[in-house]
Amino acid sequence: AFTTPNWILNTSVLNKIDKTPIEVVENLQNGVLNRLLFVGVLNKLYEGESLNKDAYTLYDYLQDLKNNIFSEVKFSTIIDIYRRNLQNNFVEALIDASNHRKGYATSIELKISEKILENSDIKALLRGTLRDIRNEVSKATSQYSDSVTKYHLEDLVYRIDKALEVK
Repeated sequence: AFTTPNWILNTSVLNKIDKTPIEVVENLQNGVLNRLLFVGVLNKLYEGESLNKDAYTLYDYLQDLKNNIFSEVKFSTIIDIYRRNLQNNFVEALIDASNHRKGYATSIELKISEKILENSDIKALLRGTLRDIRNEVSKATSQYSDSVTKYHLEDLVYRIDKALEVK
């Protein structure tokens, strides 16, 4: 789902659109993240659980996203620059959504006019997903000898810790 579109990274294509490869891929990834983490989607998945006991739950949805976006961590494979950016943006989007206020702008520049359902478990599930990412990434850090990947994972742990700390 979040495979880097190498075909678009062709120099002749990039020269015509006057964008760097990182900008192009990040814009595509963020467009998808915007849709996947749109407040309306989160609310509908949460509400769906009350309507159908066999519904695809918000918990399962967030776990599937996490497992796909952080698939390299499970197998301790190198995380390339495009995947690191995707992981950074996903974590920031989860942080923004878990601190949701009406009309907030996410780190991926999406204006939200819809609110997360009051008194729902949505924010708890978002924060729980962040804690899961933090724990998995923290454990995996020692498996990497590549400094850039190690620093990236350590930074994610730091950002999540800062976001979840009691103020």
